[in-house]
Amino acid sequence: YLRICKGRKVDYNKSLGIQLLNESWDAKKEKVRNKAHLNNKDEINVLLNKIRLNIQDNIWKRERSGQMIDLPWLKQTVHTLLKGDNLESRIRDESFKEFIDKYINNSSKRVSPYTGRPISKSTIKSYQAFQRKLEEFMRENGEYDFEDIDMKFYYNYVEWLERNGYMLNYIGQQIKHVKTFMNAASRNGKTENRIFNSREFRVLKENTGSVFLNQEEIIRINNLDLLQNSSLSNTRDLFVIACNSGFRVSDIN
Repeated sequence: YLRICKGRKVDYNKSLGIQLLNESWDAKKEKVRNKAHLNNKDEINVLLNKIRLNIQDNIWKRERSGQMIDLPWLKQTVHTLLKGDNLESRIRDESFKEFIDKYINNSSKRVSPYTGRPISKSTIKSYQAFQRKLEEFMRENGEYDFEDIDMKFYYNYVEWLERNGYMLNYIGQQIKHVKTFMNAASRNGKTENRIFNSREFRVLKENTGSVFLNQEEIIRINNLDLLQNSSLSNTRDLFVIACNSGFRVSDIN
């Protein structure tokens, strides 16, 4: 993690996506130990020093120009630094967004770990809808990686969805997908972050009333005179058949 702490108003953390064993890290010198059995330890230390110097220089420049030092700026600056020399790809294989994309693309070839059955097309469509919504959120609020999926992300995402007019059960579905992908990432050794399993990181839901037609209403629809509109008449017939049989339109077609 990179941490910026200055007074009471500035205290931000940003994951660098580098995972090490405790014994490989020198907390006092803030670098990988020389004795660590890592082939790229020197490269990581060079990267860390480059980020440290660049961030310090950027803070100095922003303070002189009266610009704000905030979390979105920190995330974007670190992201730019890691991507700049293609160093990010050499110290890690994929980001949270990239993992989601790969997971979805391979979903048709997998079976559910819960049911033992192939992943359904409707589930894959739900994954894709979640992916689009999360990317929209990140475009407005900055990138979030595996280690950024914490309670701050949770509250920010929920608040953003509420502000955009989404209902509680839809928001709960979004959080459920976050937990699904983080669980998959954890099983694949992509992250050690387990905050998404905490009780506070919960799937929101509320009871809703069921909207349905009674038999009298279905009969009234069936008896409508739609002879002047054959397309609407056919649609009505299919609807009535579905109401009485339980078939979906796709089943009938």
